[in-house]
Amino acid sequence: MPSKKLAAWAEEPAKAVAKPGIKKIKSGKPKLVKPSVGKPKIKIKKVSHKAKLDASVINLKKPKSSILAEEDGDLLEDDEEIEETPVTEDMDFDWEELLDADGKGQKYKKEVKANKKSKLSKFKGGFLPFFKKHSASTVEHQDKTDKVKPKADKSFKAPTKIEELAIILIAVIGYFSFVKATVIIKLAEETVDQSAPFNIYDRGEDYVIPEDAVRGIIKEIELEQSKVYDVVGSEIIGQEVTGTVTLVNNYMKNQPLVATTRLLSPEGQLFRLKSSVMVPAGRTITAEVYADKPGEDMVVGDTHFTIPGLWEGLQDQIYAESKAGDITFKKKLKKIVKQEEINSALADMKETLIAKAKTDIDQTYSDYQQKLYQINEDNIEYEVDAEVGDEMDKFTVTMKAVITVVAFADSQVYELTQTALASSLTDNKQLLGLRSEEFTYELTSVDLEKDTAEVKVSFKAKIAYANGSEIINKEEIVNMSREELSAYLSKMPEISTFDIKISPSFINKTPSLVDRIKIEVIN
Repeated sequence: MPSKKLAAWAEEPAKAVAKPGIKKIKSGKPKLVKPSVGKPKIKIKKVSHKAKLDASVINLKKPKSSILAEEDGDLLEDDEEIEETPVTEDMDFDWEELLDADGKGQKYKKEVKANKKSKLSKFKGGFLPFFKKHSASTVEHQDKTDKVKPKADKSFKAPTKIEELAIILIAVIGYFSFVKATVIIKLAEETVDQSAPFNIYDRGEDYVIPEDAVRGIIKEIELEQSKVYDVVGSEIIGQEVTGTVTLVNNYMKNQPLVATTRLLSPEGQLFRLKSSVMVPAGRTITAEVYADKPGEDMVVGDTHFTIPGLWEGLQDQIYAESKAGDITFKKKLKKIVKQEEINSALADMKETLIAKAKTDIDQTYSDYQQKLYQINEDNIEYEVDAEVGDEMDKFTVTMKAVITVVAFADSQVYELTQTALASSLTDNKQLLGLRSEEFTYELTSVDLEKDTAEVKVSFKAKIAYANGSEIINKEEIVNMSREELSAYLSKMPEISTFDIKISPSFINKTPSLVDRIKIEVIN
């Protein structure tokens, strides 16, 4: 029978100094170890993951000898560290499952029962009821856990019709709020050739000139000039083959040769001396020759000529030689004055007189950038010292004429032209610019009695559409894909280049509302 002291300890296990407990070791299987005197404990080498232990009551102690013997060598070694945890009634774990942790539960159950009968029988009513109580409660808890069925997942709830409509409405509002398109265009520039007349008034500063006129200078200058011209016209009156040869005299006496002395080539080409010569003994001289029958086939290169008129015994000592290029073929020309040459000379004389007038006027009226000159054709006087058909190399032309000079400032013309051109454009076009440096002027008429002149100015103007954003009709480009919009813009001659931007970038169509489409024009 257990003593009263042991009975009291069994009834109040939580207050005992050393009580039965669980010892955890680093590795291995659960082991039952002998409790301290009067304080039964259970030593376990490995604790099941289902055991709920209070980590705050773990105490480290030195190892004690085991009361169990194992065939597989899982005994607790003397030098192993163990962890000892006192067992109290408030602990909740499954003793049977704890003992069954390594798959050899039956063996351990038998050992536990044997241990209870042999070692702890004296604690009847003490430790044994406490052990059974906890073991039974653990099994009951396990049974309840096994019977618990998983509950259905109620976290997802299908949206109602109203919620679906709200989602669709939000998506539609988001689409119309965030989707937008920007079309960036550069207008095509059109270059046009224009001309416009304006009047020049030679008046003082106190005279009010018309709005379509500018103030300038109108003067007359009388000039006279002479010039010599070469006759370029000619006629072929014949042809000739002429040149030079070297006459060689290897004989002991001088050899005279008269004009027309024959010189014969091995090919039978016959030439004659142009004049009489004397060939000194033992020396050579150069003499002019010509072909007896001129033609292009009479041109010779390096050739040895014999002199048929000499005695045959001297022909190998007195002879002639030529080198390539010494004898050439030429056409005989005769320069004759033609009417075209006279007309060309008269036109050039007019330009010569104008150039002379420019030299004089530029120095006198240097304040005016533009100066126009005109010769009065009715008052021109000229003289040519040759007639058509004359055979001559040169002729002389003398001309006297009256030249009208009109001078004005091109800045006034630029302002006048810009205003007139801008007013002539339609409402949807604008003038981009003019360059006065590219203006050309023509003096069309002069009224010397009224001191007025009419001038035509020609220029190039760059024109573009005034309001590029109105070129594109937004209603025509709604709900268009990028490809469709690109093809649409490419067909518009008013647009030079364009760029399409749709946001968000994953959207490929323009908005369905025109106010979400923006047109930007760049210069």
